Amino acid sequence: MLTITSALNDMLSIDKIKNDARSVVSEADGVLWVNDEKSVDVSTKDPLEVIAKSFHIRDPEYGFGNHFRALVAVGGLIGINNGIPEAGKCFLTLWYNQDVELITVDVQAEAP
Repeated sequence: MLTITSALNDMLSIDKIKNDARSVVSEADGVLWVNDEKSVDVSTKDPLEVIAKSFHIRDPEYGFGNHFRALVAVGGLIGINNGIPEAGKCFLTLWYNQDVELITVDVQAEAP
């Protein structure tokens, strides 16, 4: 039986998310900018933990239209405080179009 979870896992694998996140970190040349304000030192050796992934159905009139999102903890997951994950360094939100092509990335200090 096909489930939403299995379909999502088939379309957007953990390996793809980690590979894309690793590419983002690599292209950052050692520094990611959190919320475009604060720099965070990063390395391709930093652990990456996929915290969540989802698919959103949205009218294209409002933003990206149908899209996938994945949340990755750079520096690994160091804890959960009142149900909110804490990253070793920062979080990446990777945005994919419905063809699972990476279209943009947000960097945050806290889980969105």
